[in-house]
Amino acid sequence: MIGGKQDFRMAVTSDLHLMAKTLYDDGPAFEHLIRSDDGKQTKDSTKLVRQMFLEVHQQRYDALLITGDLTYNGELASHEDLVERLKVVKNYGVPVYVLPGNHDIRRNARSYLGNEIRQVPTVDEEAFAKLYEDFGYGQAVSRDVTSLSYMVKLREDIYLICLDNCSRVSGFVQKYGEIRPDTMNWLERQLRSIKGKSCIVAGHYNLCFHNSMFQQGFIMNNKDEVADLLNRYNVKLYLSGHMHMQHVSSNFGVKEIATSPPTTWPHQYGSLRISSDGDMKYETRQIIMAPKQRNEYHDFYRKNFMMQVFKDLGPRIELTDKEIEVMAEYAADLHLAYFSGNAYQILDEKKESQARKLWLTKASDCFYHRYMESILIEEKINHNLLLL
Repeated sequence: MIGGKQDFRMAVTSDLHLMAKTLYDDGPAFEHLIRSDDGKQTKDSTKLVRQMFLEVHQQRYDALLITGDLTYNGELASHEDLVERLKVVKNYGVPVYVLPGNHDIRRNARSYLGNEIRQVPTVDEEAFAKLYEDFGYGQAVSRDVTSLSYMVKLREDIYLICLDNCSRVSGFVQKYGEIRPDTMNWLERQLRSIKGKSCIVAGHYNLCFHNSMFQQGFIMNNKDEVADLLNRYNVKLYLSGHMHMQHVSSNFGVKEIATSPPTTWPHQYGSLRISSDGDMKYETRQIIMAPKQRNEYHDFYRKNFMMQVFKDLGPRIELTDKEIEVMAEYAADLHLAYFSGNAYQILDEKKESQARKLWLTKASDCFYHRYMESILIEEKINHNLLLL
């Protein structure tokens, strides 16, 4: 049962998008990057990651898993910065396991200093595996020779398979994810070799359909084939990220949890508990910070999203300024609740709101109207908690 002495506890996070402080300052180039981004707290990424790692140590987790997008955009300096931080976690006695995301290898890495944006060194697959030798690759009981996938033994009865499902052609990352045939064969061999043991599988790209607006570029091209294979070997849980939202879905009987980033509001990470009889409990924990700081992060994220909505609505003679404001507030309410995994709390209220009627009657051709409607058809469940 959950709560027994033999429970194994693993902290789960994704999409750190950490940027080394040597790569930016308070100049116009970095300021423009922040304002045009998706609301990440890039400037405070190292601070947020440091606090999360401290909590992982203080709460005595048995392991830490990071499911890709370790760096902002593959900068060697950011990888090196993160490695030093992970060494501290490991020295605390917490093993760390990482896998690559689409922003980690052979990217157009840049620095943002003053008015200048300059190219900086990135990493290739070989350098990635060498950098993270102490954080999964050196502890693997099996490594796939055709990708950066590997398997580790967490405990005698629990295994973790980290999948490199970022598609790369001639070494350069593509805008889609997949598991290629050679890696599929490797994966099945590993699953066969540990049949009867508890196994968690993780990857950056998503295994399941989560939302009609998040398909191309988010879900693995061969998601059904992969999910079917996992289901045949009784894998119950797949852990991912990539969407920057907290969301649970399923495919071929396999549950997927996409964990939201520590650097994006509401700044949280996952806590997975596995009992000796294989029962699992996943829940999220918000990073500890001062209430004032959390409110500032919330307001920044909300304002960033509303600016995008204002652009989408554009100049419309049929809408007053007041109506546009009401519609943007409605959209922000839904978006923040959805991305934090808590939309179930407000779905009924928002379906009947006057703001929705404005969208339906005066802006139904907008992207954000379609996005809001995709949220409103969601099943009313708490995406911050899963029992298996």
